[in-house]
This record gives sequence, structure tokens and C-alpha cells, in this order.
Amino acid sequence: MPLPTITDFLYPLQWNLGLMNVQGAWNELNNINSNLVFGDPNIIIAVIDTGIQSIENNNTVFAVHPDLKGNVPNLNTIKVVGFYNAITKEFNNNNVTGNHGGSVATIISGSVNGQGTVGVAPNTRLIGIIRPILTNSTLDSNLADVINWASALKSSLGATLAEGASIVNYSLEYIDESAYNNSNQTEADKSIRKVWDAIDNITNLGRNGLGTLFVASAGNGEFNASSGKIEGVDLIKGTRLGIYKKVVTVGATKYTAINTGATPTESLADYSNFGPQLDIVAPAGIAAAPPPGTNFIPNQAFTTFAGSNFNAGNCP
Repeated sequence: MPLPTITDFLYPLQWNLGLMNVQGAWNELNNINSNLVFGDPNIIIAVIDTGIQSIENNNTVFAVHPDLKGNVPNLNTIKVVGFYNAITKEFNNNNVTGNHGGSVATIISGSVNGQGTVGVAPNTRLIGIIRPILTNSTLDSNLADVINWASALKSSLGATLAEGASIVNYSLEYIDESAYNNSNQTEADKSIRKVWDAIDNITNLGRNGLGTLFVASAGNGEFNASSGKIEGVDLIKGTRLGIYKKVVTVGATKYTAINTGATPTESLADYSNFGPQLDIVAPAGIAAAPPPGTNFIPNQAFTTFAGSNFNAGNCP
């Protein structure tokens, strides 16, 4: 059976999908089971970021992005299965600031629906989480709770998801400001340990004991993740979370000569952290500009971007 026709109007411009041969992966899935060609809806990815914009109606919370709202196309199952705002402690994403989280979510799972872009795994489902502001050990505890909650494991959030995440995607830099501002490095180490303990928990107990995968951005600090110190502090900006052995840490590559006629090349993005602590890299930034007029589509929630924070979304 041939692949379903994709009419999403920005799909031809999604150079990242071609670079990763995503269509080849879809073809393989199609050959195995045509119902899974665009991913398995039983796979849920929790996106801990700036949130997936939602609205609330009759005590039910819905995603509003054109590529994320409603059901998975052709399936009677909701696309975004849960929301949490770790700042306001509310189970919604009604007060999203910026488009980073929504962009990452559509990279992962933007629906094949004739609108905008297409995700790497369009038929997977999502959990939208606005992360806590990481300024002290208390808020690190909050992040640990969010990680457990997203995996439908015990937390202090007061509610449990009916279905937990198969993958938790942390696509913002992890910057523990307490480590920068606190001369007591032991306290900073205790702080990150709370988060690492939560990652231990979900990798051991998530998915009913099969384990939940934790994926994190390497960060955009242009640092060698093996160097060990920044400004004398034993902390890698953006990668202190990613250096943990149970985290899949993703760096960024760029793709040049998209629009110049020259032979395209892929290389490490200038802004990406790098080094042996990274597990994988994925396309996230470009050196050549995309074709004119594609930066923003009026009245639609689509835009271009770059950053190693987005590449984690390329690897759900």
C-alpha cells in the first residue's frame, strides 16, 4: 500500500525530515502495518517546555494549535491527552508564553491534516507541560514531581494520568540557577540529584515496568560537555541534566546550502553544546535562509526556528 498523500502546505519545506529520511521510516512502518505508518497512537510523548497552548470549555481542556487540536486524524482518540502548568500548579496550558513548546510538539507529532507542518511521528499523542522555573532546590523537586506525573507514577501533584508517557522530552536548557548563585556546590549536587532520582524512577517503572525514555536537549551554550566547568562551577549549562547516564542527550546539526544551489552539507550547529556526553545529534538549525516568504504564515501558528532545544523533538 502506498503512503497516504501529504498535503500539508509546509511539508515540502521541512528539510529536517528529508535529512533524517523520515519518509523511509514511514515506508518501513507501512510495510509492516499500514495502520502504524505515521506512528503508534499508544505512544505518548510528554513535552516539558513552555507548554502547548490550551483552552478550557465545560471543565475540559483542549489544545488549540491547528496541528495538535482534536483527535489523531482518522482515529477516535484525543491528540493531547493531558496538560500541566508547573508554575501555576494547574492542569492546563492556558497561559503559554512563547511558541517554543508548541513548536517542539509539532516537530514530534504534528498531524497529517492538510495544515502547516508534519511531525516525525504524526499519529503519536502528547502531554503538554509548562516546566517550573528552576531557581532553587525546591523547584528542582517540582521538576522531579512533573517527570513522575508525566509517566503516570506517584507524585505530589494530586492527580494521576490515565496513560503515562512512553517518552519524556525535556527540550529546554536545564539551568539550575542555584548552582550559579550558591557557592555550596554540595547543595547544587543534591538539587540535581532529585531530578536524576525521578529519571531513575521512570526508566525503571514507567510504561508498567517497561521503562520510560527520557530525552533532553544538549543546550545552546557552545560548550564541550566533557569540559566539566563553566566559570569555575562544576556545571554544564544546558547539559547538567543531559550528562546523566539514563538521559538520551541530543545535540544539534545545521544544514547549509539549502537555497544556494551548492552541495548541501550537514555539520554541528554553531550554538550546540558538544562532546562525548551527547548520545545523538539531529537537524535543528540552518545556515542558509529558507525560501522567501516561508518564515511566517499569517493567521497560522507556524514559523521557522533554530536551536538544539528543537532537535530533541526530532528524536521521539
